[in-house]
Amino acid sequence: RGGPFCAIGRRRQQSNFFITLNTNRRTFDEAQDPRAVQSALNACFGKQIYDILTFGPAHPECYGDDALHPNEFIEKIEVRTGVERGPVTGALHCHAYLTIAHWSQIRINKLALQGLFKQAYNQAASAGLGQIPMRALPACKIELQAQTDSGHIVAHYLSKQVNAVTS
Repeated sequence: RGGPFCAIGRRRQQSNFFITLNTNRRTFDEAQDPRAVQSALNACFGKQIYDILTFGPAHPECYGDDALHPNEFIEKIEVRTGVERGPVTGALHCHAYLTIAHWSQIRINKLALQGLFKQAYNQAASAGLGQIPMRALPACKIELQAQTDSGHIVAHYLSKQVNAVTS
């Protein structure tokens, strides 16, 4: 894999992101409906997920066009989400664990994620899920976690070395 002008070989990687988004809506009212938060999560990590991914930035000659054809460079995306009310502040917030197996350089665009979450949250709130619209962007924390499929990566690397020697 790699563009026609790419002298750098691509390798399969797995990027794991632990993401927290906080609505900053402080309430201990158990009747406050978390469905607007879940709806916003579904929008961010569903069909619109490519809107929050950034490809690159190193080696634009190799990775610069990856955003034009993301399905060619992303092997698999898995996401697990949860919504909860903070025990101290009462703020509705959510977590997402995003795992992306890919052949590119991938980052999460924090500002795009915040904007998409706010937009989807406000759409859900206006659709009658009982929420007050958000005025500010949600608080967002993105943590890059260690790769969990290192055995697969090493096996692929070794097979690449064997193929290079035998071909």
